Amino acid sequence: MNMRERQRTRGEEKTPPLIVENLSVHYPLRGRRNVVAIDDVSFFIEAGETIGLVGESGSGKSTIGKALLGMAPVTEGAVTYASDSDSDTKKIPGLRQMVFQDPFGSFNPRWKIRRSLAEPLRPHGLVRGEIRSRVEEAIESVGLSVSYLDRFPHEFSGGQRQRISIARALINRPEVLIADEAVSALDVSVQAQVLNSMKQLQQEHQVATIFISHDLSVVQFIADRVIVLYFGQIMEEASAAGIFAKPKHPYAVALLGALPSVKTTTKDRIQVRGEPPSQENQTKGCPFASRCPFALETCVQERPAIRIMPDGGSVACHRVNDDGSRDYDISSAIEHFEDIKE
Repeated sequence: MNMRERQRTRGEEKTPPLIVENLSVHYPLRGRRNVVAIDDVSFFIEAGETIGLVGESGSGKSTIGKALLGMAPVTEGAVTYASDSDSDTKKIPGLRQMVFQDPFGSFNPRWKIRRSLAEPLRPHGLVRGEIRSRVEEAIESVGLSVSYLDRFPHEFSGGQRQRISIARALINRPEVLIADEAVSALDVSVQAQVLNSMKQLQQEHQVATIFISHDLSVVQFIADRVIVLYFGQIMEEASAAGIFAKPKHPYAVALLGALPSVKTTTKDRIQVRGEPPSQENQTKGCPFASRCPFALETCVQERPAIRIMPDGGSVACHRVNDDGSRDYDISSAIEHFEDIKE
């Protein structure tokens, strides 16, 4: 079942703002095999929806974000935006925006913040008063005073610059926003304020958001759906409520139980040993098999297909049944609890 067919099974009639089909990103190395950063990833996102991308370091989260904006080479597959088929909207800049973890390099140090926020609005034909109003609204929406608009980037703290970066990304009401660790530099109280602002603006303007983060408590708060990545592949995808309540794939169980931001009992935690395989050497079967306490010979020899579950999610695991139940006993793998590295 391809992404368009899967969308129809959910009863969605409109074309999603973004459809990703069989996306792969390979980086060549001298005299060696390619490094496979992303391997055959497919998903779609609806207008106004937030998808959280989670996984340990090196799982491919940021690479996907960059590939969607043409900042990483797409080796195979297709990235399709709904606006690409519309000759009018295609001419409008700013329909796809990205918020980086460190925004300092994305600001012109010679421009005051007022100009940096106003610049994306100029191609839209707005009069000066409308631009001024939108700029002031944007800076206030992330909890900063209008008086800050007449300062230069170096006059702000890292957290303040991040909030300004978010304001600039949302000021154009983009169709797709990619936020890569967008609130990781902020303290908890500011995080809550910015996340609430992002959710409000997103719902008002139906911005489709891909939220990349290692902080599962943030993902749980803001995401509608969650995609769990490992070794550049999708292990599991489900609604945020469903995956945090009962993940199916052993890696998802381990990941979601490994961080203190997610409340789990001891019986829901499994131990994961060893390191991920080298990205230079693609595994024949499931990439998680070498670390999975429930792996079978089939897991080592055969890559599991992604199967649609009755709850609308999907999972790539030989140990998950077609009805969504786990074909393994978590308690059999518990000796003690060990965190997965972020």
